[in-house]
Parts: sequence; structure tokens; C-alpha cells
Amino acid sequence: MALSPAVELQMKSIAQVTGTFVALKSVLFALLGFQGIEFDTSSNLLFPNSTAAVTSDEDFSQQLVSFYENVLKKSCIWDAVFHVTGATRPEFAPDYEHEWAFGVGWNRVIRVVSDALFARMDNAYEKYTLGAIFTSTASHYIGCILFYYLTMLVYPSLSSSMAGSASGAGSRLAMKSLDLFARKSAMLYVITPAGVFMSAGYAEPLFACLSFLGLILRALNRPTLAGFIFGLSCLIRSNGLFWGFLYLYDLACFFFPSLAVTAVAGAAPQPATQKRKSGKQKASNTTKQKGKNQQQQDSFWELLRILVGGGFIALGFFSVQFYAYRVYCTGTSFNPFARKPEWCAYRLPLIYSYIQSRYWNVGMFRYWTLNNIPNFLFALPTLYLMYLSAVASPPDGGAQRILMPLRIVQTVMLVSALFTWHIQIVTRVVSSTSPLIYWFVEEGLRKSKSLKKARFARRVVRFWMVWIVVQGLLFSVYLPPA
Repeated sequence: MALSPAVELQMKSIAQVTGTFVALKSVLFALLGFQGIEFDTSSNLLFPNSTAAVTSDEDFSQQLVSFYENVLKKSCIWDAVFHVTGATRPEFAPDYEHEWAFGVGWNRVIRVVSDALFARMDNAYEKYTLGAIFTSTASHYIGCILFYYLTMLVYPSLSSSMAGSASGAGSRLAMKSLDLFARKSAMLYVITPAGVFMSAGYAEPLFACLSFLGLILRALNRPTLAGFIFGLSCLIRSNGLFWGFLYLYDLACFFFPSLAVTAVAGAAPQPATQKRKSGKQKASNTTKQKGKNQQQQDSFWELLRILVGGGFIALGFFSVQFYAYRVYCTGTSFNPFARKPEWCAYRLPLIYSYIQSRYWNVGMFRYWTLNNIPNFLFALPTLYLMYLSAVASPPDGGAQRILMPLRIVQTVMLVSALFTWHIQIVTRVVSSTSPLIYWFVEEGLRKSKSLKKARFARRVVRFWMVWIVVQGLLFSVYLPPA
């Protein structure tokens, strides 16, 4: 059966995104596998027998063995050590207090995937490192495809003004224009500045994958299900809590409709979750009353959906905090510790904020030191793009009810990263999750009439391609940024 033109176009776009993805991952894994320099050799202790089953005198086989070992050793460094170590434990709770900084959900996912795919491996670190690499790489690929469809949903009327009409040749031109914008945006996400972190066993790829799925469901007016997915993302990375701003925005628009922004110029503002009402309200008084009652009932359910969706996000974050509180702070037999930690007496006893402050020195202006200037320089290009994409005028046809809260989320993350976070992590945390950056760059590439924007966008793409190679080399020898 012949495919429709729209489906055929999408299949071709996905094939191109897939080809770009495979090419880039081949380069990044080659950097890990062929890089012989080791600034830190501690990971060698984790894989003493990783290739004991491989015996061959042929040079090519030995090179493959060496390549495989290098990829394992150079992937299980930095934060990935904590993820893999957590996956080796059958129990849910970490052994050490500082390990609660890392998403317990990611460790569980690594364990489940590794046990399913690599059950015959004897070396636990080999098995779970390989599972982490597979899961993060697969999650990045799925995230690229989801990003393509998210773009199609956010910009349904892209270039309709160029198409000239809604039917015939104009409709086909609009469809191709939208597909081209979505495809190139997804290809930009393939070469994300997060680079090697999207394959080296970090949690960012799966977190981004869940985030994009949540954004798609929200764009389809499924706020409750979207909130459930966002809640799951909080188990992978704690900054999933930022998606709660989407629901605060929806809540504000619900009670104050004038705050909402629509995609179509001149249309009456409406909340993000409210459905457009029919203009035929010229019925009898009885019909009007029934319509009013129905509208009130619909409003009640819309409000409930917003609250439940946002509640899932809060549950995903605070359930882990409550579990840690029960482990360390309760006086029951469940607590194996003789002395309660100091954070148990805090007004808001959250283990996450405590360990971030104590073990990673995270706090207002704490990272603003002279020795961290190189880390600020690493992060500066991403920070600049975050700012530009948050304040820039949106591309033609963008759904403002989706873009506006994304701008709010990105602005909050920008301020948080600049003043409190370890600044260099924006190159992997924010750039791997924020769609605004890639839409902004692609919009610059698309507007050929604006030479200044097009030139800047091309420079950004060239910088990303150089940066991910440099970043991969630095990562493979255990040097910042990480």
C-alpha cells in the first residue's frame, strides 16, 4: 500500500536524521576508542577481566579488543562511575549520603537494561557500563526523533504565508517547509553541544527523551499524562522539577486568561489548556444556560488536569526526598544510622539541596572564583545561546502557548546556572534538553534574507561541530568540562 505524501516525507526525514546520528556517534566513539592518553587510570581497576574471553593472535582482533576496552574505561569516569556503581547494587537506596545527588531512577534503568541485554557478562562493571552506554545512546536517538515530531506540533502553520494558500500546491509547499524545519532542527539536536555525554552513560539523554515526550503530550492537550512523564524525568534528573513551571503557567492562564498568548495574531487570548469554543452562541436562553453549565464543568476538569499533572512532577521529586528522610531521619528500625544528619533538623529537610551544598559546594556565587574562569569560558557560548533563544521573536507560525512557558523555564535555568550551579554543566544539562536553542539556530539558517542571522547561525553550527570533537578529546583523558 502506497504511503501518503506526508508520511513518505517524514520517513525520508527520519532516515536523514538517522544517517547523521550514526555518522556523529561513529566519530565520538572513535575518539574514545583510539585515544591512548590517560590522565587518570583509576578506571583500569574496574575492568581487569573485561576481555578475558577474547583470545586471538591476529592484530585486527587485538585492535578491536583494545578499542572495546578503551571505550569502556573512558566512559566509566566522572559522574558515570556513580551511575554504574549504583546500578551494581540490587537495593534502591545508595550506600553513601553524597550519592543521593544522582538520579536513582537512572541507576535502576541501567540495571534493568544491562540485566536484560548483557546477562552473561561476569564483570559487573563491564556489564553495567555497556548497558549505560547503550541506553544513553539509544535514548539520544529516540530523543532526536521525538524532537522532530515535537517541532511538527509546535509549528503547524510554519511558512503558510509563503505557501500562499491552504490547498493544492500551496499546501504541499507548507508541508515541505514544515518538514524541512523539523528535520534540520532534529539534525541540529544530533550535534548537540552535550556531545559525548549523550553516549557515555550519563542520565541526560534519557532525561531529554522523557522531557520531549512530555512536551509532545502537553502540545496534544494531555497535561495529566504529560505531568506523569515529567514526574518520571524527576527520577532521572532532579532538574525535572523545572517542568513544573509549565503547569504554573497553565494555572496562571486558567485564572487570568489575559496572560495567555496565542499562535495566531489577532486571536483572542485563551489559556493553554482551554479548548476553543464555538462561535455559534445565538441559541435560546435555555441553550445558553446549558452551554454555560457545560463550560463550567469543562473548566473544572481542565483545572483538575492541570493540578494532577503538576502534582505528578512534585511527586516524582519529593518522593525520593521523603524516602531519604525516612532512611536517615526517622527514629524507627528502618533507620540503620545511630546519629541523624544535620539536615534532618532543617525547616525543609531535603537531602538533595544539602548534599549539593556540602559535597559539591553549590550555592549563590560559590562558583564565582578565579580558578573557575575556564569553566565559565566553556559555558559562555551555551549561556549566550540560552539568552538569545529565550528573548528572540519566535519563528513564524509557532504555538505561543507552548513557547512562552518554555522561555520561562529556560530563563529560570539560565539564572540558576549563572549564579548557583557548576557553570560548565550547562553544556550538557541545558543544551541537551532545551528545544528553544535549536529552533533559534535553525530559524537563523532558514531566513536567507537576514544575512546577519544566517551568518551567526552558520558560525554556531561550525562551533558545535568543532566543540564536540574537542570536548570528546578532553573527556576521554579525564579533563573538564564534565
